Amino acid sequence: MRGLSFFIEEIDTSELFATEQPYAFSLLLKRLGLWDETWPFNSFQGTGLLSPVLVQKVFNKREKILLVDGFKRIEWARATQISTVSCLVIPEDIPLADVCALVLAAQKPWINTPALKALFLRFLLNLEVPRETILNRFMPLLGLGPAESLLRKYLKISAMPETVLLFCHEKRFSMKRCLNLAHHKKGLLETFFSRTRGLHLSASLAEELLDNINDILKREGMSPEQFFETIDVRRVLDQNTDARVKASSFRELIRRLKFPVLTEIEKDMNQIHKRLLAGRRFNVNWDRALENRQLHINTAIKDTDEFRSVLYELQKEETLKGIEALLSYL
Repeated sequence: MRGLSFFIEEIDTSELFATEQPYAFSLLLKRLGLWDETWPFNSFQGTGLLSPVLVQKVFNKREKILLVDGFKRIEWARATQISTVSCLVIPEDIPLADVCALVLAAQKPWINTPALKALFLRFLLNLEVPRETILNRFMPLLGLGPAESLLRKYLKISAMPETVLLFCHEKRFSMKRCLNLAHHKKGLLETFFSRTRGLHLSASLAEELLDNINDILKREGMSPEQFFETIDVRRVLDQNTDARVKASSFRELIRRLKFPVLTEIEKDMNQIHKRLLAGRRFNVNWDRALENRQLHINTAIKDTDEFRSVLYELQKEETLKGIEALLSYL
């Protein structure tokens, strides 16, 4: 971009949003709720606009002014009824990739998660930046390797609904975590994240719930909307309780719905444990998914008398009956 002729011009603020703005990645961040207006707007209020807005004039039948950088400054200027602002005008014939590089330079501090990097790569593709240029120029600028397979993964992530991408960004999900979510159908993702806003979701819990709900939908032949309108699901999600407690209740519900047989078996085993083995000097545990078919018996002792007491309880007829009953389920 060296040797290009830039010049300063005073432009009416009403002209700056008078046409479609193809370089408005900043406005996408605003739509996602990622603008931090407090600091810059307070700064503008105190000092005014110290640096010019970056624009490009395009002459195709009629003049268009394309805003490249300075969306917050223009919004503040219009809100405070400032009629004109100083603009640094870049040449019309500047290569598209160079304009996008200016956009990236302005927005790079905020493009700091795989989700937003995916959004920016999609933004470049939508502007028809050549794929080879995206690979060899912009992926390294984003801290990514220039590999076609990696670009495909990021573009798959970028195709998720914006609400999901925002969730991934806020949770600082890795690229692998984002990609795991991207394998689900768009309808399920949209419905799931719109209906579970009141839950405290970690990355692993969101993945687990989506996988299990997807299996339930396939088995029952239901749509995501139908599933979230069922009485049991609505009862849990409409609870007026702590987000963590609600997430735990929802997880338990989904587990029961996915594994109805296992749930009944676990219920029976818990009743046997409570009736025959609870309150002893030893603990009896088992794999709740019933994948490892064995019981675990453990205890803690301080002296030989406690050890004798544990041995005595283990040999009781009631203990043997309880162990035999639990083993019959495994």
